[in-house]
Amino acid sequence: MNPVMILFFVSITLLSAGCISPVDQDGYLKHKDITVSLSDLDWIEIAYFPDTETSDIQDPCRLSFFGTGQVEFRIGRSPQIWSDFATNFDHPDWNDITVDRMHLSKSEMTDVFQTFIDNGLIPSDMARFTKSAELTTPYIKVLGSIGFEKFKRVTDNKYLVELTEDALSNFESIYKQRN
Repeated sequence: MNPVMILFFVSITLLSAGCISPVDQDGYLKHKDITVSLSDLDWIEIAYFPDTETSDIQDPCRLSFFGTGQVEFRIGRSPQIWSDFATNFDHPDWNDITVDRMHLSKSEMTDVFQTFIDNGLIPSDMARFTKSAELTTPYIKVLGSIGFEKFKRVTDNKYLVELTEDALSNFESIYKQRN
């Protein structure tokens, strides 16, 4: 038998047995243990895709955390939600955007970053987090850079999604106005 095929079958066997699962037994994602030492250059961008049948949030939205202490919330159907450099001004939903900002102290923002990391934001092995099946809503897409760690992931892990929903609750008055 071809060595590549043997490796493939061993990998499939281990994966199906849970030996190389990206999720710990407690349901949290396996992640790197990092202690945050916040820099102004650190950032986390989270795109949240709600379950529109059960959520107060009806539109996908973006939540951005910056090491400077700024938290920015964007919601709507405009291409500006997803790109600060959007240029398709003739898009029919160009003006459908609501933006709100708040500022946190350095210690508060450090706690926010640390909480996301402790809940599995930065995977211990990026290769394990490729998801072939469709995600269930709600789910999040995350990009970021903390220290020397750059990360990108899409997940419907309940702990990270709930943490994101908790953070979004700070902007509840904004998304409820849109409903």
